[in-house]
Amino acid sequence: MKASILATLTLVSSILPAGVAQEAGRPYIQFRAFCTFEREQSGLSLWEEGIARDELRRHAYAHGWSWTITAPDLVSGANAARCPDRVLHQMAQANALSDVFLYHDIALALERNNRLDSALDFLRRGLEENHTKEPDQISDMHSAFLSEWAAKLAAHSSDWARALEFAEGWHSTSTCGNAASGELDEINAFNARCLAASGRFAEAIEIARRRAQSSWSRSTEMIELWLDCEIGAGRAMTVDEAMNSVLSMVPEDALDVCKRARDDWELARAPRSTQVERLNELARSHPELALPLLLTFNEAELSKQMGAFELGERDVRDPELASLLVELGLPQVGERLGQIKDASYATEFLFDQWKSCNIRWKLLTAEG
Repeated sequence: MKASILATLTLVSSILPAGVAQEAGRPYIQFRAFCTFEREQSGLSLWEEGIARDELRRHAYAHGWSWTITAPDLVSGANAARCPDRVLHQMAQANALSDVFLYHDIALALERNNRLDSALDFLRRGLEENHTKEPDQISDMHSAFLSEWAAKLAAHSSDWARALEFAEGWHSTSTCGNAASGELDEINAFNARCLAASGRFAEAIEIARRRAQSSWSRSTEMIELWLDCEIGAGRAMTVDEAMNSVLSMVPEDALDVCKRARDDWELARAPRSTQVERLNELARSHPELALPLLLTFNEAELSKQMGAFELGERDVRDPELASLLVELGLPQVGERLGQIKDASYATEFLFDQWKSCNIRWKLLTAEG
């Protein structure tokens, strides 16, 4: 289960004094997190919500938080920076915000400061305020967003019961059939992970089994979770036994997906040397493990990964690994993308994404 793997295997970047020469095995990336409100002795102003959004985005960058709630942060644990209590109190008391995405930004800051209760109370107020509005497509969408963010924040703090509670209000907001199907897959996978983490293995297996019956809805992620549940429930002692159980309950055309899930399961538990060697596969199957692993790389190890940006027919060679390297905001990545950004829409998109991530890089490396 990815949630439990993340909790036990996530690696964090080391913090070294500026100017220290990089030795073999020492991480090349040296991030220093800080709170913009503390450094600038300022508070959060919500009078101009557009300005507040910009302030909170820069604030999250300076902390090294992932904008994807359940993804690993670039700086965490002992190296994380804490917000002043006065600012956290101000955030927790905010209400009646017209920009729904401010609820995401503020709740994220509260949860990352170990104030999950305040974050969930804040989002619950947002839901209550939204329910007082005239029902329409926009208010329905906002309720789904607020429920999703609350569920994911609870899961990030391993509060599985409340994650499942809020997930009941999370539903697809897309009017496109394919996109709606993808959102439903995400919701099902999230619920299954929370159930598995709660020890409710039979319920998680039932979701995985049901999704595996059709080639349209089956995925390696859900099969991998199923393997974990078979072992966690004591129905299998080894991954081979778990796989035999899975194969007995899926259609014959699911064999290839099951084999890939088995490979992904083993790679997630492989030694560091194996994960480094197969980093492009790890980036595809377990980006939540690949990104923290990249933060432990020395300069030579990182340089080897630049091959991910070699051009293929329509995209870079390893798009999943390339996306993670872009997320780090490395200047070297910007230089490489600057050379190929006009090759396709995909490379142009990566370059635009890098420019945003490079802002975070500069803040975390004292260049901004």
